[in-house]
Amino acid sequence: QIDDREGEGTILNNLGQMASEQGDYGAARDYLVKAVQIQREIGNPRVEGFALGNLGLVYLHMGDLDSAEVNIEQGLQVLRVIDDPQGQGLVLTYRALRLHRLGENEAARDVSREALQVAEDVGDRSAQAYALMTLGHALSVLDGSNGATEAYQKALEIRQEMDQLNLAAEAHAGLANLALAAYDLEQAKSHVDFVLDYLETGNLDGAFEPLRVYLTCIRILRTLDDARADDILDIANFKLHQQAYQINDQELRSSFLSSEYASTIQELQNKHKNNSPS
Repeated sequence: QIDDREGEGTILNNLGQMASEQGDYGAARDYLVKAVQIQREIGNPRVEGFALGNLGLVYLHMGDLDSAEVNIEQGLQVLRVIDDPQGQGLVLTYRALRLHRLGENEAARDVSREALQVAEDVGDRSAQAYALMTLGHALSVLDGSNGATEAYQKALEIRQEMDQLNLAAEAHAGLANLALAAYDLEQAKSHVDFVLDYLETGNLDGAFEPLRVYLTCIRILRTLDDARADDILDIANFKLHQQAYQINDQELRSSFLSSEYASTIQELQNKHKNNSPS
């Protein structure tokens, strides 16, 4: 109303980030596209860089890895030109997550370490935890539990210190997955129990990969023949289709439903229905 374009663009970026954290990726994209446009028009590169990075993460959530790369790399370029290390650390983590999704885990490991170093240099604890999560993901593929356990554990400690139990749940899921791979079922169950106890009243808003958390719980509960597995699968499938419904762009909706974790949940749900007594 008062023609404060800078304020408008900043708020649009914040709204986009909040919508993304809540899984409303269609709204997040719309907010962030407008935020980038405004900040570019008025020459505010810092918020433009953040908004581009956030937009890249939204495309990553929707399974559009090409659009994710374009926006993440543009965001990094803008933030490097103005020498904003705090922004670079977070957007580097988005780059690492995309590389992990592509199976390029050596590159994901190296970028995660770069992001972690930048976050440590500026004292950004939250960004450190995000970088540790992507580092754990990459190392869990490359080296099994070697290094991955330490990365996830450090991320968990930071989230606990910051009282961010929603994000601590994601770190617990990473540790649970490693325990399952080592066939330490007692330890795996302990981590899953924490996640499920938390989810009785909490949510995974802000987690990089909430569907991955649900899948880890389902996999471990099924290994344990725990009846809760089917209930968690139903919840994950409901949340998945709720998120898909909010994406108005048909092509992006299809991309989201075809992404790795979404397609796995749908496949498990279809098998469950086919195996259920009529």
